[in-house]
Amino acid sequence: MFGDAYQRADNMLDRGQRHAFRWLWFFLPETSVAKDLRFQQVVASRFFSDAGQQAVAYGALIAVARSGGSALDLALIGMAGLLPPALLGLYGGAVADALPARVALAGIYNLQALFCFLVPFFAGTDLWAIFALILAVNILGQVSGPTESAVLPLVANEEQLASATSLVHLGSSAGTAFGTALLAPVLVRVFDEYGHALYQFVPYEGGFSGGVNVALGDVDGDGYPDVVTAPQSGRLPVRVFNRFGVKRSEFYPYPAPYRGGVNVALGDVTGDHVAEVATAPAVGGGPHVRVFTAAGKLLREFFAYAKTFRGGVELSVGDVDGDGASELVSVPGAGGGPHVRVFNSRGEVFSQFFVEPSSFRGGLTLGTIR
Repeated sequence: MFGDAYQRADNMLDRGQRHAFRWLWFFLPETSVAKDLRFQQVVASRFFSDAGQQAVAYGALIAVARSGGSALDLALIGMAGLLPPALLGLYGGAVADALPARVALAGIYNLQALFCFLVPFFAGTDLWAIFALILAVNILGQVSGPTESAVLPLVANEEQLASATSLVHLGSSAGTAFGTALLAPVLVRVFDEYGHALYQFVPYEGGFSGGVNVALGDVDGDGYPDVVTAPQSGRLPVRVFNRFGVKRSEFYPYPAPYRGGVNVALGDVTGDHVAEVATAPAVGGGPHVRVFTAAGKLLREFFAYAKTFRGGVELSVGDVDGDGASELVSVPGAGGGPHVRVFNSRGEVFSQFFVEPSSFRGGLTLGTIR
């Protein structure tokens, strides 16, 4: 079974490699070393090696941030990637010179992959286990880098060597960027009034980078603001966190297959002295406003504008009339007129007006002071 899986993965990588270099052929001279299959394998190995190392390092940072790690914990993870080149850079070249280049390269790549499986399996994923993993992978990288350079004269002649080196460096940079982008998280940060970062956390896992809408409000009546997040795109839930980034609840405000993103606002709509969660679809969804408890129980729903409108709706919540209960204020997104509407807790229009010029169709944002 594993042999077949390995063969299928190898064939898939070969096909991807051929497609990538076929695209490059449009920009390279006829005699370019990039058209040599053996050189393509060197560049591809450098790309995947650097992508893997960067993904492991970045994934560790995400894991530490999600678990509420301190700045010192994050610094330790960063040091695990910086110490090997600083302390062992010269020794890595000496080891590379003492080993057959091709055997060393294949062995190091396999050892790096093996560490990525064995360390979490046997040592877990706590801070020191991840520190050891990144340290080990980067120590091996001090040998693989010089070995890759040593392999180049085997696949490129003297006239092609400079071009070959440049292309390998390009593959390395592309791999580093790809490894980061593969897991780059959306990070929610909480600041005080002076701009000092207090807390940070990752609201959505799996490398989601589609953007997040954020709202603050006390959803449990403990006197401290909670954080509610909603995706700007994709099929992800609305999530409720305490101020430290610990998830309290999550729910989907709209049924599948809607994937257009959700705008969110918090306020005491029902007058029970805790904030409710108000949602509206972003661009592509109808003007369907819904109000939930923090646990995801639906309390109210109504359409802020014509059901056929698909430009999205922005929301804000505030007590605009001083009666102790908050009202919902809405404006349409791009494509709708500058039509501001205020709704009471039952979803009935309390007041409405147009912002000048009334012909504007670029979409509005809003906020309430109370």
